[in-house]
Amino acid sequence: MTKADLINIVARKLEITQVQAGIIVEAALRSIVNALQTGQEVEIRGFGSFRFRNRAPARAATRRRGKRSTYRPRRSPTSRWARS
Repeated sequence: MTKADLINIVARKLEITQVQAGIIVEAALRSIVNALQTGQEVEIRGFGSFRFRNRAPARAATRRRGKRSTYRPRRSPTSRWARS
C-alpha cells in the first residue's frame, strides 16, 4: 500500500475530497515522524509500536587484511507489530 492508496481509502471512508484526505494523512504521518525524532515511542493500538533503539558500538574484522575496525554507536528504528 502506498501513501496515495491510503489517501484514497480515507477519502472514500470519510466521504471527503482527496485533497482533504491528503491533509489528514500527511498530518498523521508528520506527527508520528516528529514524535520519533524527539525520542518518543509511538504506539498505535491494533497496529504496532515504533521507537528508536540505541545500539552499542560494533567491532568488525576484515578477513583479507586482518584489520579490526570499530563502528560508532548509532540509533536504529525498530517496530513491534501488534498481535492479533
